[in-house]
Amino acid sequence: MKCVNCGRELTEKDIICPACRTRRVTACMSCGRIETEGRALCPRCGGEVLPVYDLTVEEMRQRGFKCFIPFADDHIFDIYLGGNRDREGYVFHNEVGYTGELTETVVLPSMVNGHMIHGVWNEFFCNGDCFFPAEVLRGTLERMLKVKKIVVSNGIKDIWTFAFIGCSGLETLVLPRSVKRMKYDFYDLLSEGLVPLSPGQERKPITICYEGSRSQWEDVDISSRLVEYMDKGYVILRCAQADG
Repeated sequence: MKCVNCGRELTEKDIICPACRTRRVTACMSCGRIETEGRALCPRCGGEVLPVYDLTVEEMRQRGFKCFIPFADDHIFDIYLGGNRDREGYVFHNEVGYTGELTETVVLPSMVNGHMIHGVWNEFFCNGDCFFPAEVLRGTLERMLKVKKIVVSNGIKDIWTFAFIGCSGLETLVLPRSVKRMKYDFYDLLSEGLVPLSPGQERKPITICYEGSRSQWEDVDISSRLVEYMDKGYVILRCAQADG
């Protein structure tokens, strides 16, 4: 068993990773119920139970993740990394969702305070202020070259249209089987084909590493533009599981 955050090997007794201090929690990918008895399927809804990356609100803040938990007296609305929909409209609108360290691999958590995170909101790494004027754009593209791989953790279901806009160095996007809607289509990176965004940089095809099978991928809601980019070879899909 490996830590879902840093990849360190863990024993069955390791509830907290000794390397990165991430808590190991297993939860249902359908209803979010935390499983404590080692079952592979949720006794409530029959959903798959997988390890998730759980943080407290304070730990989210310390690591640079913006996440708002909208709730009424008797109900918690869908939680999004970087922003939310609730009865008041947009939260964190025009603010980036991540202000932490830009490293080669950024792992997005899928649980906060024991509640599953539903999706990744628009403009998670960059917003409109990062692209104008031209000198700001150049600085943004150079800064974002550091991020080569984004790992979306088990449990996240929804990726919004502009979620990863501006990630100029992105080479690999890891998506869990829990994803039901993937609306980010790499248009900002691939609208001119495999042309580098910065001089002297090579633009290779972007790889989606999907942790399910190809037949499961066919049930994910994706845009026609992403289908086009896959047909042209700009985006390569690799599925971790075989059908059947």
